[in-house]
Amino acid sequence: MTHNVRVGRASIPTTRDLVSAMSGRIPKDHPGVDILRAAFMISTRREWMQPFNVETEDDTDGMTMLNDLGIYCLEECVTTPLKDAINRSVGHPDIGSAVARLADAFAEYARSGGLWGVASHSSVAELTWARFDYTKLRRLIYRERNWVSQFTVATPSAAELTSMFGEQFSEPDTGDSPDTEEL
Repeated sequence: MTHNVRVGRASIPTTRDLVSAMSGRIPKDHPGVDILRAAFMISTRREWMQPFNVETEDDTDGMTMLNDLGIYCLEECVTTPLKDAINRSVGHPDIGSAVARLADAFAEYARSGGLWGVASHSSVAELTWARFDYTKLRRLIYRERNWVSQFTVATPSAAELTSMFGEQFSEPDTGDSPDTEEL
């Protein structure tokens, strides 16, 4: 059973949901569908972002042109806005980086043959640690948000106190009560 943590505007998906999304299975009705889509795009960016496949008539490839323009890491140009979108949807500054790390670890695991049972030990270890760190952060966010909501007690106004306890609390103490008289 999948338990999604509802925080802010988006639900924070479980690692199982994220790994499923990185494999291409993104349910349209999932409350955190934007996070799942961003995770998929991060994990597959090497496949869909190939500047070497673009050439001019003089055989200058896309990566050379990008380098000439001062853009040396095209993946970061895409990853940073995706991480920022995740951070905004959840309302936490670190969740995007945790999702990106998990997406990168999953992509490396898949490239090393993990989906066919022949993954390298380092890719398995990195995927395991990325899942652990993401889950730890997900639970921390959940606890932070719920701790405040569980223990916040509203202070009643004077009108609410009067309606609860009657007129005895509506008049200010003038100092004429028997407890304050001089003996």
